[in-house]
Amino acid sequence: MKKWTRRAFIGAGVLAGGTLVIGIAIRPGNRSSKVAGLIASEGETVMNVWLKIAPDNTVTAIIPHAEMGQGVHTTLAMMLADEMDADWSKVKFQEAPADKEYANLSVLKGFVAGNATFPKFIDETIDGVFLTAVKSLNFQITGGSASVRFTGQQAMRIAGAAAKSMLMQAAAATWKVPVEELTAQNSIISHQISNRSATFAELAPAAAKVKMPTHPKLKSPEEFTLMGTSLPRFDIPAKVTGEAQFGMDVQVPGMKYASIKAAPVFGSKVKSLDTTVSSSQQGVKKILNLGDAVVVIADGYWLAKTALDALPIEFEITENSGLNQEEIIDRYRKAMDADLADGNLDKHFKDGDATKALEQAAILVEAEYQLPFLAHATMEPMNCTAWVHDGKCEVWCGSQNPLGVRSAAAELLEIDIDQVTVHNQLLGGAFGRRGETDVMKQAILIAREVDYPVKLIWSREEDTQHDVYREATISRMKAGLDQSGLPVAYTHQFIFKHHPPGGCGYSLQYSQSVDSIF
Repeated sequence: MKKWTRRAFIGAGVLAGGTLVIGIAIRPGNRSSKVAGLIASEGETVMNVWLKIAPDNTVTAIIPHAEMGQGVHTTLAMMLADEMDADWSKVKFQEAPADKEYANLSVLKGFVAGNATFPKFIDETIDGVFLTAVKSLNFQITGGSASVRFTGQQAMRIAGAAAKSMLMQAAAATWKVPVEELTAQNSIISHQISNRSATFAELAPAAAKVKMPTHPKLKSPEEFTLMGTSLPRFDIPAKVTGEAQFGMDVQVPGMKYASIKAAPVFGSKVKSLDTTVSSSQQGVKKILNLGDAVVVIADGYWLAKTALDALPIEFEITENSGLNQEEIIDRYRKAMDADLADGNLDKHFKDGDATKALEQAAILVEAEYQLPFLAHATMEPMNCTAWVHDGKCEVWCGSQNPLGVRSAAAELLEIDIDQVTVHNQLLGGAFGRRGETDVMKQAILIAREVDYPVKLIWSREEDTQHDVYREATISRMKAGLDQSGLPVAYTHQFIFKHHPPGGCGYSLQYSQSVDSIF
């Protein structure tokens, strides 16, 4: 990827056989017309997919990431506003809707291509390929510490710089002066020679008609005015006053509450359920058997939970019912021993002859480390409010992938994705947990059975027992030292995550010898 040339690109067949036409066809270009109806109010000008300008000269950054305490709404807005030379006091943010146009192109491109650079003549086509991919994957992820390094660097900064360029070109055309004589500062374009100036808002309608540059000039760190400074975050005041809206705070007229108890062992099912205990209790609206879980819907959450706790529920016994953490770790150890004996290791990295160097080392140090399965234990309990009505579905939740939630709802209900609306809220902690759609799917299945909105809340017990866990692992390390105690070689064998049914995954080995250590 770092060595693409026009000749190599043609030689690879990308420009041959009419494929160039396809490449041009998938170039994203300026998608402002595609998103205007999603993000803009009357009178606002959408400059590109990431920003709009209001008549009062407010610049709004459209942020395609969820806020879960990391300050991303503020940070990405700063990156866009800095490149645009916008007046920070007039900058706002708006979280992007759960729509395919806001699938995270920059994040996927960043993870796949890294820091690779492409020739300018294919750059737009590459973006088109990744945009097509993220749309098909319904990929609108906030995670992997990717928001700033990928979306910020590859989308927000470029969007701000491109918008400034378009505004300056519009001013130059209006005043019939060279664009090089213009300056931008605090949301105003000025021409000092003729003593003329105009706000971004005044120029925006004409600027929106200017072709958006794909490679605008970005500022050097020495030119930053906002980036690198400590500005008050957008989300803090509302969190201090209690006005901030999390998933748990959602209130929908007519809403009821649901508590759930899933099979204690993954893969198990409900064997028997006696609903007579709670079904007649005042305030209890409905008891549902979801196959692998039991749900009680009631007027309040505590009423639903206590009624659920009183139900005599029997779950199936499976072959994994007696499995515990120690047995899983023991399986891992046996699998690692077998892989090492058979030489069945996936070499993650190898440099030099570490095995020989360890054999010749004066001192050998060995250690084994293990980590158990761990729940995320987010501060805000897992929750989701859903309402299925009139062939449509509305979902209120705090998700790291709202577009993924929208897609999952459409598939689950067998309706068109356009009939699903996701109202994403602030996230009270996530750590990857809220990138999953399991809670949302449960809420939708429950809401499908009634004619009113339902807020599903997981208890702490449910959250701990049915999390999508951080995987357990074992690491075995060996280091060889010489007589003076300096390292000459080391190896690191570890078991990989997500072991398949009937197995324990596979082992990988990382080894390095003295030649590459020093």
